[in-house]
Amino acid sequence: MLRLTKSRSSSGAANYFRNSLRSADYYLEGKDVGGEWHGVGAARLGLAGKVHDKDFIALLENRTPQGAKLTARDRANRVPMIDFTFNAPKSVSLLWALTEDERLATAHKLAVSEAMAEVEANMETRVRKGRHFNTDNVRKTGNIIWAGFHHDTARPIDGYPDPHLHTHAAVINATWDDEERQWKAVQIGNIAAEREYYEAVYLASLAHQMKRLGFAVERKGKWWDLADIPKTMLDRYSRRTKEIEDKAAELGDLSAAQKGALGVMTRDAKDEALFSSDLHAVWKSKLRFGESERINGLVRKAERQGKIGPTQTVTSAWEHGLSHALERQSVAHEKKVMSDALRFGAGDVRVGDLKAVASLSGIVRGQVNGRDVVTTKDMLAKEQEMIALARRGKMACRALGHGNYEISKDYLNDKQRAAIQHIWNSRDRVMVVQGDAGVGKTAGVLAEAVNGLHAQGIKTASFAPASGAVSELEREVNAPAYTLARLLVDESLQRELRGAVLVVDEAGQIGVRDMCTLLHIAEDNACRLVLTGDTKQHGAVAAGDALRLLQERANLNTAQVQEIVRQKGAYKQAVDTIAKGDLKGGWKQLDALGAIKEIASEERFTQAANDYVEAVAKGQSALVVAPTHWEKDKITGGIRSGLRAKKALSDDETAVLRLKDTRWTEAQRRDASNYEAGMVVKAFQNMPHGVTRGDRMTIMGRDDNGQPLARTDASNIFALPLDKASDFKVYETEALPLSSGDLVRVTEQAKDLSGKKLVTGQLLSVKSISKNGHMSFENGIELSPSFGHLDYGYCSTSYSSQGRTVDTVIASMSEQSSPAMSSQQFYVTVSRGKSNIRIYTDDKDATLEAISKSGARGSAIELQDGSLSSDLAPTGRNSRVQEQTDFGLRYRAFHEARAEQSHAIGRAGARPIDPAIAARQHAAYSSQGIENDL
Repeated sequence: MLRLTKSRSSSGAANYFRNSLRSADYYLEGKDVGGEWHGVGAARLGLAGKVHDKDFIALLENRTPQGAKLTARDRANRVPMIDFTFNAPKSVSLLWALTEDERLATAHKLAVSEAMAEVEANMETRVRKGRHFNTDNVRKTGNIIWAGFHHDTARPIDGYPDPHLHTHAAVINATWDDEERQWKAVQIGNIAAEREYYEAVYLASLAHQMKRLGFAVERKGKWWDLADIPKTMLDRYSRRTKEIEDKAAELGDLSAAQKGALGVMTRDAKDEALFSSDLHAVWKSKLRFGESERINGLVRKAERQGKIGPTQTVTSAWEHGLSHALERQSVAHEKKVMSDALRFGAGDVRVGDLKAVASLSGIVRGQVNGRDVVTTKDMLAKEQEMIALARRGKMACRALGHGNYEISKDYLNDKQRAAIQHIWNSRDRVMVVQGDAGVGKTAGVLAEAVNGLHAQGIKTASFAPASGAVSELEREVNAPAYTLARLLVDESLQRELRGAVLVVDEAGQIGVRDMCTLLHIAEDNACRLVLTGDTKQHGAVAAGDALRLLQERANLNTAQVQEIVRQKGAYKQAVDTIAKGDLKGGWKQLDALGAIKEIASEERFTQAANDYVEAVAKGQSALVVAPTHWEKDKITGGIRSGLRAKKALSDDETAVLRLKDTRWTEAQRRDASNYEAGMVVKAFQNMPHGVTRGDRMTIMGRDDNGQPLARTDASNIFALPLDKASDFKVYETEALPLSSGDLVRVTEQAKDLSGKKLVTGQLLSVKSISKNGHMSFENGIELSPSFGHLDYGYCSTSYSSQGRTVDTVIASMSEQSSPAMSSQQFYVTVSRGKSNIRIYTDDKDATLEAISKSGARGSAIELQDGSLSSDLAPTGRNSRVQEQTDFGLRYRAFHEARAEQSHAIGRAGARPIDPAIAARQHAAYSSQGIENDL
């Protein structure tokens, strides 16, 4: 919907201007795309109205239209222009093409202007002079020079183009700095990082104007389209999109930006085949039986009903955006919150109104490197409460040990022994053991500490956040263990454990709200609490890195266990270097070992797969770790082929159901537009309509009110109660082909056919699988074809691999997956292996840069006191607190003027489709045996 592209030279930008910007994407006889000047910066230079070649070229060459030098810096490799390309939803382009209603094109242009006004208001430049001079500092200037070039076709395929309303907003690389009194280069970093916000402003404005014209909009996941235009029609007029998507599928899971670049590389040359009037006839000729009447009916309905009223309030949209953004982190970029709010309220909410509500909502604001960051007062209070609870337990208890029990395991090192003594001797209610990956926290420290407590008659209970970690914990401490979730809700268990020592492993994966509840339980039941974990590994899915915050803010004494026992020799030294925070040093050590291989082609996936097969053939345990599911799936295919070649895997395959967790936030689960037919909903609590815990519901479609219809069986169909979104999860379904010999991983705690509990992360080896999908495994487990919670067990993302130990770990880290990489992801990945580590990448330098960024999250307290650093914020470097301002007043004049323009869009101009054209085309299709696909 919005793509940003930088020109790399003035000559290249000038060529792009002549051949692309000012001329249609499809050459039409007598038609030239004339640009128009916009922006405060353009007005300052006296530029208004039509764009003339000489003025535009002069600016690209860093000169004013009068010939004077523009910005002081005139490097040969300077970026002369940034192209902001806004693309209308396909349904809007198609309706315009079939009705020739210019009000639709006008609405698109107005929406672009509104989005670009936001870009202009947020434009920055680097601070080069004065007391604020710093190469990292930026200053808002609030002005740009931009020219809009409106186009209405895509690039041609097979001799003619599809309709495609889009605008190139060409921003000259210059902005006036009023403080330094000179033109300077724009600093586009923050705007590029917040691209989705400007995209959302454009789409919200366009949706609003569509509803004013009487056309209903329908949200479809992230975006929206006009209602009542079927996907089959949209697909038929989206040949260019399909061409790009097909090419992207060949290359892998590409980002939106990569697909945009792919579009430029794969497009056909322009043609000169048709007049403009001919194109509309061509487009109409592609209609099938009944489609012309459908479009005409849509136009008549719009004329009859007029403006469509809102279905969402500005407040509900803001609350949705805030809930979604802050469910899994304590702080969020404000423009991210607003983007989600604008999408949720598409057609009903505009950016000016949203800013006014946001300014009055009582949120806590700060700023990181020029980007506004927000949290809620509730999150701030919860963090403060958590820290206060931990502090209140300082020196509040007696030491657990009596001095008559000694450490029994002579192989434990000094750090492990000190941690055990810390647990036995501390007088704090909350004790923390921070241990690096592979130092023996569970098998060494916790097992011995718990044995010692039991020997002295002290009751203990062990817990972990994930069911997979529970199984390992239970095995190592030789005592029952439970999921933390059970403890938090089971009041009878809490009473039973009164006065006990609660041992919580992998405490780094606990969010702030759960940690706060846990501390309350410990205090209310006179329990002691032992928290062990590693804050350098992946944190909680829920909001807040609670363990890190407790260590840094609650003044707790923490035992540090740092001597690695999992690896040996040079491999151990490299992991130790990485654990101490020296990513580059550890990378160099691994490279010196020959562990890092750079292979530019997709041969690296084949090599990773071969390494796995070879390790397994030698009797070693092995795991492939990849940053993304796309990369993981690529290697899995290679592994299964390799195993099949060695006869370790049967040639026969049977597909079973796989339930793929959407991982939606609660806000997303409450949003009816996200649901599609065929999705599966699983209840985790009893719900209305006779749904009990563990029941599955299938989404059948939507009712007349747009609510998702769910079915438990043929006789029980009902509107899914979205107000109970905290009580269920949503899954997509797909087929998982399995063969005898396959290794699979359980993806969610469940039970087998005999009622035996299976835990998340548990590996199972397929013994046999029947034609109907009934699965038997080597350990005697039996599963039905509809079990669903399975995936291949050969490869894993780093998050899923956390807690596992294997002989050989093989990492695939392509540049394409760099957005998913971080220092935490790399640390977890390389520390899984005991003996061998191999890393395959297509670019060593790019991968090193990607893993050097932190994936840690900031806290509300750090935002409040101004200590939020770049490593702990969504993005940014320097933080400072700023007082709340009324954003609603800031742009009121602009939005009032824009509203008047919107009112001025005429109601006349929609042309009905010529029935004669539709009839002729229907006859042609019928003669060819083509069926109507409506």
